[in-house]
Amino acid sequence: MAEAEQQISDATYHDDGSYTITWSRKPLGFSIVMDTTGNNAYVSSIQEKRNVKKGLKLAAQIVDVNGNSTVGKKHQEILQIIKGVTPPVILKFQPRSFANANADGDKRDIPAFMEITGAEGEKQNRVNGKYQLVTDKNNKRYQVFDKPVWLKVDKEGLGGDLIYCWYYPAKSSGLPVSMWMITRDSEITKGINGAAVGAYGAFKVEGENKKGEKLSDVIQYPTDTTDLNWHLFENGEFKQKSIVIKTNKT
Repeated sequence: MAEAEQQISDATYHDDGSYTITWSRKPLGFSIVMDTTGNNAYVSSIQEKRNVKKGLKLAAQIVDVNGNSTVGKKHQEILQIIKGVTPPVILKFQPRSFANANADGDKRDIPAFMEITGAEGEKQNRVNGKYQLVTDKNNKRYQVFDKPVWLKVDKEGLGGDLIYCWYYPAKSSGLPVSMWMITRDSEITKGINGAAVGAYGAFKVEGENKKGEKLSDVIQYPTDTTDLNWHLFENGEFKQKSIVIKTNKT
């Protein structure tokens, strides 16, 4: 018997700015991450594009699951609550402009945290690890080429030359394609001869995914590149490898 098609309701908006979406079955087609305290749940990436059309937004906080408040709960507890619900799954979200995901009041609709795993070789510790969105507008790395930047918070052994994940548009780099880069801070200022050669990792935003969608249309942030090939510096050369941007899938 053919599996029933997933039905997703249009978002129903409430007076406090929150909205509710209902799914007829699982999986729900998006991923979530915790805040810096290990609590709460925020939308970090969206795999099912119909969710976007129905009103789901990145970085929105899940505040209620089938009538039960999840605000302030441990992230793993929220994940288990969602997994334990018998469909339909009814989730209430608070958009980033209302949710206090960042203590300094950053309101950008951007994934706040990510963890990269799967890199191998001599530079694996330069790629693998936890990254946090730069939210201080006074920080010179608040944006690079008008795109958000993530700081690698595993800083042991790095000295003052920290590692960032940032976007290098083709129009600025001189390369034929745009790329997400993982480099030290000092490489960001060197232009193409520095960043491209000195990178620990690079993802080329070109071609199509398995669904036939143009990557330039669906890759907004590094969290959208999970299971796609990056070029990673391993054992003296760049190799195509699949790394994982770790999230908890709902």
